[in-house]
Amino acid sequence: MHKNSNTKITVLAVINPSESSEKLIDAIKNLVNMDIVKNNHLLSGSSFNLTSLQIIFDQVKSKSIFSVLRRLLLNNLENNSTFFLLNKQAATVNSVVLTENEQDSPLGTIKIIIEAKDIMEVVDSLAPESP
Repeated sequence: MHKNSNTKITVLAVINPSESSEKLIDAIKNLVNMDIVKNNHLLSGSSFNLTSLQIIFDQVKSKSIFSVLRRLLLNNLENNSTFFLLNKQAATVNSVVLTENEQDSPLGTIKIIIEAKDIMEVVDSLAPESP
């Protein structure tokens, strides 16, 4: 995985009234290696190291869903930023389930935002093009 100090990763998740913030923090930490902070009804975390996404990357690799991740990263590309969404419920059981949009996940999503000067280099690193 490409290690770029000019890369910022931000994780965001809204806490629904029916959800335990502690359980949601644990679910997020199942998939990303970073500190998560609660601010009202929003959980967030940030890192400047792509290795904080290693668990997600490993599951994407083992599930052979690089093409799905790549498509989502490219579809959501804007300037020097992109994002992808993860199913919150799947995260509670340590599973990476990529989600097309918020409506596909009844309990909501975990949003992973990636910002980098050379965003395409990061996209290629996270989700290489199929040969």
